[in-house]
Amino acid sequence: MGLYRSGNFETQMAGDTACYEMSDEAAMFMGKMMMAEYGANEGTVNCYFVGPGSMYANLGRTVEQRVFFEKFGNDESEMRSEYAPYEERSSFFITLDPRGLPIGVLRVIGGESPEDFKSLYDVRDERPVDEYPERAHIDLEKFAKTEGIEDFSTVWDIGTIAVPKEYRGAASGQMVSTLLHRALYAGAKQQGIKHFVAIIDSGENGKSGEHQNLNKLGVPFNPILGSEPFEYLGSKNSTALHCRVDDVEMSMVSKAQEYMREAWVATGSGEALPSRRADLNQHLVRLIGNMVFGQEMDDKIHYRRAMHTSLTS
Repeated sequence: MGLYRSGNFETQMAGDTACYEMSDEAAMFMGKMMMAEYGANEGTVNCYFVGPGSMYANLGRTVEQRVFFEKFGNDESEMRSEYAPYEERSSFFITLDPRGLPIGVLRVIGGESPEDFKSLYDVRDERPVDEYPERAHIDLEKFAKTEGIEDFSTVWDIGTIAVPKEYRGAASGQMVSTLLHRALYAGAKQQGIKHFVAIIDSGENGKSGEHQNLNKLGVPFNPILGSEPFEYLGSKNSTALHCRVDDVEMSMVSKAQEYMREAWVATGSGEALPSRRADLNQHLVRLIGNMVFGQEMDDKIHYRRAMHTSLTS
């Protein structure tokens, strides 16, 4: 695909300049620089795509470390150790608030073979027998054959997605996670990406994890070769997942239609009756529309030249 090995990006810088801790003041200063360079819609959140070696990638790394330390106890040392082998193949979707403060990140890792992707490498079949905690053991050759993956340059590994708790959900009014997922989906389609892989938290103690949240929106992530959840980097239950990009639109639109039918019934088959359930369903339909079609999102997404084509073309 060339996205991760393009001359547009200074890939040699990635490992040497990776920083996972920036003060809010430093982050806002750098964020304002990026807004000035890429352009920005004033008074709202903006999402940017940067490739390996970009100095702005550290804005994304800072959000990763803060969120994963809070949620899973992953400190800077652990983040460096886990992601150092993948920095030169990592690109970042970064969301900034109107002040330039980074408030969300989604890391994608590219490669040419199964071992280039962290989510696949960490669940490969051949690993130490005394590994603790134990993870899924997946035959990557069988996985590729089963899913019809002949060219791994058409795969993106969703290495991380991180949004601070104060910016999550409808309560924040920012739709940060939705914006990141829209940018990911639109960017993947433009770059010819056919497959997503990821290891995603499945939640515990009755609480939904990111996997359940994606399922609720109809995103067709499925366990790789039927593998079971496992403990992973502080998460008690994570699952190795695969998604076909070409299946996303149909699956999510089908889920939106389901919610619309439920909302219709909840409001007395169209009568003007108040219903919290109907309001929730209509909100989910809105999120799906934004993720699939970018209705309220695309004017907030800014790409480098490597991905400089209209999202609606």
